[in-house]
Amino acid sequence: MVPARLAPDVKALHLGTLGMVLEPMASTLTDLVHREHDGRVVMLDPNIRLGLIPDDEYRARLREVIAQSTIVKGSDADLAWLYPDASYQSAAEQLLDAGARLVVVTLGAGGAFGAQPDFQISVDAVPVEMVDTIGAGDSFGAAMLAWLYTDDALKPDLRLEQADLKSALDYACLAAAITCSRPGADPPWKGEMPALRS
Repeated sequence: MVPARLAPDVKALHLGTLGMVLEPMASTLTDLVHREHDGRVVMLDPNIRLGLIPDDEYRARLREVIAQSTIVKGSDADLAWLYPDASYQSAAEQLLDAGARLVVVTLGAGGAFGAQPDFQISVDAVPVEMVDTIGAGDSFGAAMLAWLYTDDALKPDLRLEQADLKSALDYACLAAAITCSRPGADPPWKGEMPALRS
């Protein structure tokens, strides 16, 4: 069902969770990443679901896709599963060494962390009255991609200045906070977010 080619206006592929577990979807998505990673941003969110994943096979598939991903976005728990003996900062460095250009780690109430090969940065979470965390990680990832798109940075050779990465992380944390402030997986609409520079 994957088209033979994607339209030129498709700037990014986002994948993860059960899409990387269930066959034949997992192999199809892995093949799509192999085909498209040179010309589009690939954002991988492992979103580990213990008990649902075939451990060794899944790890191998993730490592294969990580090597061709522009961005790896995961929670500190995801990185602890991938690299059990490493801090999330050290795990981020290992993901960069494996081929990612940007690693973003969500830390719940602790905010978020971003790493590129030449710097790392942390931002605070947006204080919010917690109602429901479902969808917060997806909202974070979508907001990160939206920020990159608006800033004309959604490119396979992604490289951000420190101030830009901080702005992107702050924007993504706000989207996650809004999602957590209401029941259900109810991410914010663009109109609920502050205007991004054009």
